[in-house]
Amino acid sequence: MTGGRAGFHYGREDSGAAALEKPMGELRYPAEIYVCGPRSLIDAAIACGLECGLSRQQIRHQYFDPPPPVINTNTPFEVELRRSGLSVLVPPDASILETLITNGYHAKFYCGRGECGFCPLPVIAADGVIEHRDHYLSAEEKASGTQLCVCVSRLRGRRLVLDA
Repeated sequence: MTGGRAGFHYGREDSGAAALEKPMGELRYPAEIYVCGPRSLIDAAIACGLECGLSRQQIRHQYFDPPPPVINTNTPFEVELRRSGLSVLVPPDASILETLITNGYHAKFYCGRGECGFCPLPVIAADGVIEHRDHYLSAEEKASGTQLCVCVSRLRGRRLVLDA
């Protein structure tokens, strides 16, 4: 379609997601899309890409606006990495990722903001509600409670067991 590379620019006068359907509908694996801009554009591009059959890993993005502020009501909780045998206490002022790295676990991560999708780990057990603060997992993935982005997400409970 584009000789391997393409760039599209959509301004305020463009018709939004409908303008994305044709180029995204022609993409197949291993194609990737990179989109940056305001949250509404990125959300529309992600939704369109998924509807056109792209996987979440093929859609890369960067928001121009900061994530919505989170009121800090963090409480400490324990995280156990079942396969590694590591158990740590995550304090209110640190992320799971920071705590794991501080305690010698070599976690995979890239952005540290919950946008890239490199850090999700499978959840084995949680004795409370997982607070998904990422922008990567879909609403369905968050609702399933089967994984979380360790860079920003937390537990509203006492103990979280991850498959790592």
